[in-house]
Amino acid sequence: MSSSPRTSPPRIFRRTPTAALLRMMFCAPVLTFAAALAPAAQAAETATDRHVYAIPAAPLAAQLNQFAAQSGIYLASDARLTAGKSSPALNGTYTLAEGFSRLLTAQGLLAERQPNGSYTLKKIPEGDEMVVIGDVNYGSMTEDTGSYTTRSMSAATRLNLSPRETPQSVSVVTRQRMNDQNMTSLDDAMRQVTGVNVINESSYQTRYQSRGFTMDNLQEDGISSSFQNSLAGMGYAEASTESPVLAIYDHLEVLRGASGLTQGSGEPGGSVNMVRKRPTYDFRSSVSASAGSWDNYRGEMDVSGPLNGDASLRGRAVGVLQKRDSFTDYVHSDRQVLFGTLAYDLTSQTTLTTGISWQKTDTVPNLYGVPMSTSYSSLGLPRSTFLGPAGITSPSRKLTPTPSSNTFLITNGSPKAR
Repeated sequence: MSSSPRTSPPRIFRRTPTAALLRMMFCAPVLTFAAALAPAAQAAETATDRHVYAIPAAPLAAQLNQFAAQSGIYLASDARLTAGKSSPALNGTYTLAEGFSRLLTAQGLLAERQPNGSYTLKKIPEGDEMVVIGDVNYGSMTEDTGSYTTRSMSAATRLNLSPRETPQSVSVVTRQRMNDQNMTSLDDAMRQVTGVNVINESSYQTRYQSRGFTMDNLQEDGISSSFQNSLAGMGYAEASTESPVLAIYDHLEVLRGASGLTQGSGEPGGSVNMVRKRPTYDFRSSVSASAGSWDNYRGEMDVSGPLNGDASLRGRAVGVLQKRDSFTDYVHSDRQVLFGTLAYDLTSQTTLTTGISWQKTDTVPNLYGVPMSTSYSSLGLPRSTFLGPAGITSPSRKLTPTPSSNTFLITNGSPKAR
């Protein structure tokens, strides 16, 4: 009787609870590692990619929400950090770092990337060194900050130092303060600066003193102004061109004491650096008019914004027209001021900016007023008496200064004159 070999039936493996548990224990680290790589790779790709942003000027919290949505990132923040803060519009093509810098740097905040690829909003630690990109790259611009101070200034050493780090006595008059106190001329601002004495030489001529010495150095964007003053050395000609208007300036940096490091020869009273406005990344325009006593009429216009699609080229134009008379007969002033500037982003960290300003003044100043008699008693003349040349019935002086122009190459926050 023949016998056939016995074959075993196929073995069926059943997934028992123990087998399922072992499978999860051995495979979980691999799955976790793979899951961790995905957001990290996505975050690295997002950080270097350039995106087109269209975020209008608004409260900072709303801007950050739009920025996170348009960037495709997750951003966590404490509401107290953004309360009451706002930033200019963000329009154009930027990397993630550039966008964060434009929105946060002027507010004293930064976005810190977390290991999982998300970002957390934090305050900038005191004294930290930063590389600032874009319009904040102008180092000390105060427009739209709402602040009465600036993060950096270079009037004393040509280095971008904070007022606290500057080794001399300095003051800053920001754009916000000019607007709040309705400062329209350099004289208005200097009367509010600590430690500065404003002395009126005539109806339109003024000189400034600090620490007992004349402040005879007036600068625009760190470069000595083309205006000269034979009487006081502060931007007026002998015929008096009046105090420079503040409509074209972002802020003033006033240095009290010797300024030989940046000025060279001159009085040790100090210097005034007038930093001109820069073009903005968003379109904006403003028109204002005012009227005062003795037929004092003034009009001002300011237009700024991008000149191409990605806002890499921007422009700004400012114009001022002012006419005013005086309680003194024949004394009056008629002046026009024009200012234009262009900025072009050569790279994400380098901006070329150039500007030109022009001023024309037609004025009759009241140089010395009404004198007293030899016995120091009043002559009884009305206060409207003008003791100028006999028969004067029209403006006697006209001044058209040479246009003042500056060009800067700005890299990583350090402007360099070209």
